[in-house]
Amino acid sequence: MEIDLQYFIQQIKKRENLRFDSHVADYMGVDPKNLAMNKMRKVIPIKYMQWYCDKYNVEKTEFEGHLKGSGVIDNESEENVDYTIIAQQETIKLQKEKIAELERKLARCDVHNEEIDLLLEWMLTNAYQEKAKKMMKH
Repeated sequence: MEIDLQYFIQQIKKRENLRFDSHVADYMGVDPKNLAMNKMRKVIPIKYMQWYCDKYNVEKTEFEGHLKGSGVIDNESEENVDYTIIAQQETIKLQKEKIAELERKLARCDVHNEEIDLLLEWMLTNAYQEKAKKMMKH
């Protein structure tokens, strides 16, 4: 059985006798909107796993087994590690994309600043030339 955030939330509701997802969010100390967004994405954020392990005094390697109610390591614990690695890789990928986007924006700003510097230099040069011409006429 694949564990997703929906299942994670349901298990906390059962264990803590909570009725709504917003109650789970409050219980976990997270923003209900973030919980809902992650639920739609079907992702269990690492910080939620960490919260669960801390709250229920569970080793990270036992997370999935404990969540399923067995409380022991099962043969799917490797899948949990794989899931964590995949989630981390996805986070890194998104961060790299954001860095690339910011680098492109910064490059455009640098080009824009170079153009402004050249324009200012041209204007100052022309202003000095005009001033020199006027001085020569007098």
